[in-house]
Amino acid sequence: MFPQTRGVAVDFRWSGFVAMTLSYMPHMGQLGARSFYAMGYNGTGVAMASLMGRSLAKKTRGEAVDLPLIDNRLRPIP
Repeated sequence: MFPQTRGVAVDFRWSGFVAMTLSYMPHMGQLGARSFYAMGYNGTGVAMASLMGRSLAKKTRGEAVDLPLIDNRLRPIP
């Protein structure tokens, strides 16, 4: 696809699974006093991670987070 890169060593690469949730909505919440999570971006991780990162930072500071569509219930996958 990119012949000009032939022979160039690759030092790092990004890869991963697409994190799908049963509700098709991202999940964000708190597990304990100092344990928070944001996950399940359903294929929109690059854009969604920026929004969730800002929102999670607010949540860790005790500030209100207005994301009504975010699912904050962790449920096992049947």
